[in-house]
Amino acid sequence: ENERVEHGATLNEVEADSMALLAIVYGLKKDFNRAIEQEQQYIEALETSKFQERLPDAWLQLSIFLLDSGQVSAAALAVNQAIAKGDGKPNLLLKAKLNQAKIDLKLSRFTQALGTLMKLEKQLPPNSTQEAEFHYLLGLVQLNLSRFQEAIRSFESAAGSFAALQNGMGRMRALMAGANLLMKTGRFDEAAVGLNQVLEDRELPGKGEVYNSLAFLASERGRYEQALDYSQQAEQEFQNQPRQIPEVLNARAIIFLKMKDFEQAQSILLKALKLNRIQGNFTLDAEINNNLGGLFKLTNQLDKARNYLLETAKLQQKLGFDSPLALTFNNIGSVYMAEKRFPEALDFFQRSRQLAEKFKLKNEAAIAWNNLGILYSQQKLRQKAKEAFEQALAFQEELNLGLDMARSYNNLAFIAYQNKDFPQALDLVQQAVWKLSLDPEPKDRNHSNPSQKSILAPDLMTGFLLNKGSFLLELAYGEKTNDPDFTYLEAAYGTFALAIELIEQQRVNIKGEQSQQLLMQSNLDLYQQIIGVLYDLGRLKDREKYHELAFYFSETSRARSFLDRLQEQAAKASLQLPLELQQQEKELKNRIHELSQLIFVELKKPTARQNREQITSWQLKRVDYQLQFKQLTEEIERRFPSFASLKYPKIFDIARVQKELLEADRVALSFFVGENRSFGWVISQGEMNMVALPPAQDLDHWVRKYRDTLINPLLFPDEEDDEVIIDMTQTHLVTGLQIYRGLLQPLLQKTADSTKELIFFPDGVLFYLPFETILTAMHGVDNQKFPQGREYLLHRYSIYYSPSASVLGTIRSQLAQRDPEELAKRIQFGGFGDPQFTPTDEQQPNFTYNPTFQELGFYEMDRLVGTISELRQISKIFEDSNDIFLRANAKESQVKENLSKYRYIHFATHGILDERNPEYSGVMMNLIEADQPEDGFLQSSEIFDLKLNSDLVVLSACETGLGKVVKGEGMVGLTRAFLFAGTPSVVVSLWTVADESTSKMMIYFYQYLGDGLSKLEALRQAKLDLMMEKEDGEWVYPDPFFWGPFILNGVGS
Repeated sequence: ENERVEHGATLNEVEADSMALLAIVYGLKKDFNRAIEQEQQYIEALETSKFQERLPDAWLQLSIFLLDSGQVSAAALAVNQAIAKGDGKPNLLLKAKLNQAKIDLKLSRFTQALGTLMKLEKQLPPNSTQEAEFHYLLGLVQLNLSRFQEAIRSFESAAGSFAALQNGMGRMRALMAGANLLMKTGRFDEAAVGLNQVLEDRELPGKGEVYNSLAFLASERGRYEQALDYSQQAEQEFQNQPRQIPEVLNARAIIFLKMKDFEQAQSILLKALKLNRIQGNFTLDAEINNNLGGLFKLTNQLDKARNYLLETAKLQQKLGFDSPLALTFNNIGSVYMAEKRFPEALDFFQRSRQLAEKFKLKNEAAIAWNNLGILYSQQKLRQKAKEAFEQALAFQEELNLGLDMARSYNNLAFIAYQNKDFPQALDLVQQAVWKLSLDPEPKDRNHSNPSQKSILAPDLMTGFLLNKGSFLLELAYGEKTNDPDFTYLEAAYGTFALAIELIEQQRVNIKGEQSQQLLMQSNLDLYQQIIGVLYDLGRLKDREKYHELAFYFSETSRARSFLDRLQEQAAKASLQLPLELQQQEKELKNRIHELSQLIFVELKKPTARQNREQITSWQLKRVDYQLQFKQLTEEIERRFPSFASLKYPKIFDIARVQKELLEADRVALSFFVGENRSFGWVISQGEMNMVALPPAQDLDHWVRKYRDTLINPLLFPDEEDDEVIIDMTQTHLVTGLQIYRGLLQPLLQKTADSTKELIFFPDGVLFYLPFETILTAMHGVDNQKFPQGREYLLHRYSIYYSPSASVLGTIRSQLAQRDPEELAKRIQFGGFGDPQFTPTDEQQPNFTYNPTFQELGFYEMDRLVGTISELRQISKIFEDSNDIFLRANAKESQVKENLSKYRYIHFATHGILDERNPEYSGVMMNLIEADQPEDGFLQSSEIFDLKLNSDLVVLSACETGLGKVVKGEGMVGLTRAFLFAGTPSVVVSLWTVADESTSKMMIYFYQYLGDGLSKLEALRQAKLDLMMEKEDGEWVYPDPFFWGPFILNGVGS
């Protein structure tokens, strides 16, 4: 192989043989690029040699290599050369014609391929490789022409012929094709039997393809963990066949797409694309790009989706893959439809349909008709939509495509629903539901659901069940909104409950946190529906039973990915991990952080200067490390079985809330904000009550209007005219009382007089509302108990917050496991304040600015002069057990090195809020003093990795309690970061604070802590003291703007 052959007119027989054999060796090694290059050199040498009779065989061999590498159009040209030069060589012509049929098959020219094969049938030598190959190819053609029974017979004949020839690889291909045909037609059990027989047959060669098919089969049945195991086994089987690895990865990515684990799917598809580019398989390249386009559409990255799919179409057109364009055009049309660009969508769907009809691609035709139906439905053209779905269904029934038929029945059900024919809609969606089940379909379909274990495609079924439940609700309520039909309501509840079980099943399998969040967000409507149904069921019968269930489903929908991370961390902390696992974990965290920093720097540049490709590349690398981190967790789970039982958090129900979170004087209030109705629960140790509340739009209006009166003093100068005073008092009074009467009074009216504490579990827009600032009553303006006669909820109760009851319960249980001896060693107070943001005149000449921080204006931030006095006064409260870090010492490295030492941690500095990317919110430390490798900006992503042993963290900066409200997750920001880092309680602010009043209130707060009050009561008393301050007989800080922004999250006492 290493000897370079000098060829030309003097080519001798040994040299010719060497060149031909070298190409074949490369082909056997699946190195098709080098095989093609070598065969082309061989042909070039033959053209000027005395061995030109070898040219037909060389062209045929080149055609085979080109076809194997996915260069189908070039293969077609090469085989035509073989046929043209092979006249008088019947055996070669037979092989060439068989290869021509293969090429037609690849190009989806099925009728042409069938014609070619039929002409060859009588020329086949009996008991030959050509005869076996003929039956195999005929079966593939018949399969694509939907002649399934004939295809099965052809594959059986091929398997028999290959067996007689002792050709194990050929026999396995034929058996695999038969099994895949059974899967295609929904005969999963028969397919499984066939595949396992192939697997167990020791005479058959490598089993990689079998494992790949078993992975697909398991994923179609919703058995995703099993599917991934099979996929891993397929990859191991192909370790010595690098050309097959991208195909395995592409198939694995589709499993993750079905699981809705988009981060893993994207990471694997890009890896497959990279490896495939090395192998030069253009057919697979187009397929991977198509899948990436579909992924980006699913994650609503429509620009990316369109670009990938248009690139795929260009590649297919360049390679002459006319028939695969049918599917690509369908996908491009879907993206345009998602963008509401209906004319472009219609054009691509029509082009797809025309290609499908031209090449007799019934499956692609069905997809095109289905997409046209969706397009017409979105345009309110219901009759045209119905006709299109019926056309799709006709093709699917002919092909016996069970999953696709289910989609069409569901789509037709939706048209019936739009036409207000609810009984027909229910009947059609029932057909869809039962098409996705292995259970036998019962005669009375209307209200029954299949068992969870029988469901084939959980991702599809979830949507079908949501539709079915909605149709049942229409039948339940009819015109009687206040008197629904109990039977239909209960059937709707059972349907929604099954859908949520499927979501939980999918969620547990998803490794990517963003994908988990996306799954919950995309299914929030299910939780709204089931909670509303349970509320109405409780009004009709068994109130307590149904309303307790409603609370449980509300908890199930809250802060799930954060809760999972919190519990997983606690489970790890309970183990003594080996040093190598600890080091792996630390290294992965460092790499994730480094990439986060790079992304942060690039994202903060003006949009025009951002390198989007570089950002995407870093984001993908970060996802890859995050997935490796998840895999490390799985390894820990395998090596430490106790970890598996500890890592999954328990969702709190009413009984658990009452037992573990409440006391005689403590009541919990939980909210679920819904589009049509919101709901609240008031829970005490002895009882629970559920109340219907105004919808999201009303609450959003109230909260925004009320916040406008909170974030400034009620009387303040107009920004454009200092002489004009803006008075928000009347709006404040009216809106505050409106919120109390519409949101809180229905819940609190039966609360016992002995109640002193309220725990709030907010939702949606309610995260922006500090409930203690809600006005409860008005008294005379001369009333000395209530400044200016305004009584707030703060006057009646101590108040604190948590993302959910389950999160609070998890934090409390972790708190109970702390080591008392370690706690006793802590320093009482650690304070960080007044860090330097701007270089002095002396420092300026030698100072190197961070360009990103310059862009963000970090160096122009105002100095918080009052914080020095604030921290010094607070530190005196704790006498000799305190450390304070000011100005040059208030460095990020000091925070990271020392934070675990303190019981109470106080940051008196600026907070930075990034609502779009909450992980880049943070706390400003000293930006001027050298502090390598730290940059002075303590980001949320870094805080997550801290190890705190504190009782409390106080962030006395502006808006530190804000963040991004994510549907199904709640407020994502600094509060969560500190809770995750190990502190049970965090005090944060919900708007820009006033320096002087904040310093006073913080000193009051720590004085009360020093006197032995709980964190909760100390904060309440500090607020009341500030509110009640007078100067020359006038109230100084009566407005919530001064005392209201700070709230306590986490454990209250």
